[in-house]
Amino acid sequence: MWPLVCNELSVREESFDNPLDFEHFTNGTPRPKSDLVRFVARTLNEFDVRRRMALRAMTLCMDLSRGKVGTTRETTNRFIEDLTAISPGCSADEPIALGANALIQQSPARIDWLIPGFLARGAITELNGKPKLAGKTTLALDWIRTVVTGDGGWDSEAPPSPVVLLTEQTETTLIPMLKRAGVASAELRVVLHSMVHGLGWQATVDRTAAEAARARARLVVVDTLAQFAGLRGDSENNAGDALAALAPLKALAASGLAILLIRHERKGASEIGESGRGSSAFTGGVDVVLRLSRPDGRQQPAVRKLEGLSRFEETPRLTLIERVSAHCGSSGVEDGAPFRFVRLDATRGEAVTAATVSAALLDALGKSDGPLTLAQLMTETGATRATAQRELAHLEDGGKVERLGDGKRGSPHRYRLILSAQTITPLAAPDERQAA
Repeated sequence: MWPLVCNELSVREESFDNPLDFEHFTNGTPRPKSDLVRFVARTLNEFDVRRRMALRAMTLCMDLSRGKVGTTRETTNRFIEDLTAISPGCSADEPIALGANALIQQSPARIDWLIPGFLARGAITELNGKPKLAGKTTLALDWIRTVVTGDGGWDSEAPPSPVVLLTEQTETTLIPMLKRAGVASAELRVVLHSMVHGLGWQATVDRTAAEAARARARLVVVDTLAQFAGLRGDSENNAGDALAALAPLKALAASGLAILLIRHERKGASEIGESGRGSSAFTGGVDVVLRLSRPDGRQQPAVRKLEGLSRFEETPRLTLIERVSAHCGSSGVEDGAPFRFVRLDATRGEAVTAATVSAALLDALGKSDGPLTLAQLMTETGATRATAQRELAHLEDGGKVERLGDGKRGSPHRYRLILSAQTITPLAAPDERQAA
């Protein structure tokens, strides 16, 4: 528990009314009305309780080994009574609730966003996506660069802050990514999995808290949670194991840190909130769930779709982002070149999706020897049913595609390209359609 106290001292110093308050705290004369003092007092009390319980258990073990006590049920019951007396219980008359007005007064006036809508101090964010395809680590490194440099990316107004990264990658794969992301800095504290292998998850989190306190970090990234928490086999599907893995991180978040967890996506199509692999307890235990994927259709390789499900109103439900060159801002970054991410505005994002799906449909129909069903076109283009149907309707209205069949069993709708459409360029953006 002590690392949490250290972290409180480092990350909440700025919350005091004047510089003398922090000095008074470090000299052992805290102000009773400070929420920080209440937190530390509670933390120290829990630490003292655990210490006394451990000493009592050690004493009993020594007495047993020396034959001073027997192994009877009376001895066991007496030991349980001792632990109960040590543990801080609550009497029926002791209040356990807090008035809503007091809760509001002692809470920050506003949410402290490191990455607006996505990463907030005191909250846990989960980012999931397909392994090796979505680009989860690449996006996380871009957020880390924004936090470390304070360069205003992602519309962030947060000051520069160190970050602690727990990564399952090795030096061989991680170092090139750090260089490309522009975070080859001492302000990023890296913990390789090999450095904490065998420690256990709770001990790893305790050391992470201590490192965050020393570095005065405001963000901790765990890539991936399953690897560091030791979730093996079916344990990731077990709600109890999922909650146990999240419990130490909730304590970190309560101390004022922003937490980013990276997890893999489950197999098969699923909705946001159910996309993460394993138990739904992971979704219920975090504050923000993000899913990173490729958009429908044959998109530009650097474009990604970021879906959000959150307890915060500021988290957007859908954001299209593009990986661009860090030097000139152009898209289509070559492998090994420095990069950064930019958001696509809603109009441009819709236009990108519509145009690429339309072009993919025309291309698939042009290469086919005969008419194709909707299911076949979805397979060829990668578009969802709703997107494919919408764009096919636009193509029909534009005289580029002809629909055959009655849409019934035995006579499904099939689509073929009208001959003159083979030389037609992709459709205009949705706003241009309306103008036409």
